[in-house]
Amino acid sequence: MTIQSVSLLDLSTDSCRWPIDDGSATLFCGDTALVGCSYCTTHRALAYTPDRKRQASGLHGGSASPSRS
Repeated sequence: MTIQSVSLLDLSTDSCRWPIDDGSATLFCGDTALVGCSYCTTHRALAYTPDRKRQASGLHGGSASPSRS
């Protein structure tokens, strides 16, 4: 991964949108994003870490509680 630090206006449709704080302006990674994702491989791994408690309970996805039938 190479952090290019691009401005919002310089992002393309396939650029990683991970914010980089350089102390003065908000820039973005700008590396090539994964297809269907806003982040590159490295930043996707940081953004989407598994929730161990949710995995242990069998809950996955957007529901905060198990569905009742």
